[in-house]
Amino acid sequence: MYKEEFEEHKERVKQSAVWLSMMPESLQNEFFRVLFRNVEEEDKIRLFDRIANFVYPEGQWTKIENWMEKRFLKDMKRTPRQVAGMFLMYSKMNTKMAPKMIVLAQKAKDRLRKKREYEMKNKTNTVIEMEDEQ
Repeated sequence: MYKEEFEEHKERVKQSAVWLSMMPESLQNEFFRVLFRNVEEEDKIRLFDRIANFVYPEGQWTKIENWMEKRFLKDMKRTPRQVAGMFLMYSKMNTKMAPKMIVLAQKAKDRLRKKREYEMKNKTNTVIEMEDEQ
């Protein structure tokens, strides 16, 4: 695609976005129905994540993950789904965000698990080194 053609398409996208924002909610919903009907299944999740990142800035996701980590620190037996549900109730966020919250909770729990494994591995290596020195 040539630069002029790209700029022309970019301008059309901007105009369409403005027009869409001025449409009644029912037409906006129809737009998204048509859009997601024509997007391949694996691309839907990626598109949803992009849209969610526009709605909630990246810093907001970090705060949410930190909140979730604290819940896992208190009880690692909790499932990501449980913690995501706790956050949705606590924040009164729309439950349609549940899939994104579950993914964030999975990442938070996995990060804590890896951190604990790393700390245990380092403690074990330190003990072995101390025994070798004696």
